[in-house]
Amino acid sequence: MKVDAKNRNRRLRKKLRVDEYQELGFDLAWKLPDGTDSEGIDTFIVKFFNDIIEPNGLGFGGEGDLLWHGIICTQKLGKCTDEHRAAVEKWLKDNGATAVSVSDLYDVWWA
Repeated sequence: MKVDAKNRNRRLRKKLRVDEYQELGFDLAWKLPDGTDSEGIDTFIVKFFNDIIEPNGLGFGGEGDLLWHGIICTQKLGKCTDEHRAAVEKWLKDNGATAVSVSDLYDVWWA
């Protein structure tokens, strides 16, 4: 028996992470200039979190040294927007990152 999405109760929608429980995020990658030392990397990442991640209620999970990659989603249950994508991309480019790549939004639970 197939369950119509309209007939799912709140508990099932939450468990399946659909409808109002769907979470959208995006992948990103960037490169810091060659020769950036560990102090410069730390300073960049702290500024990244203070300037764009925290004020927008976003979360970042990733890793890197001079070349970084990771995922951005919201800190609380929610959906990133195209405005979030554009703001993060602009911030990275405006602050010296190169080879900035930002994916389209996707469902972080069903990708």
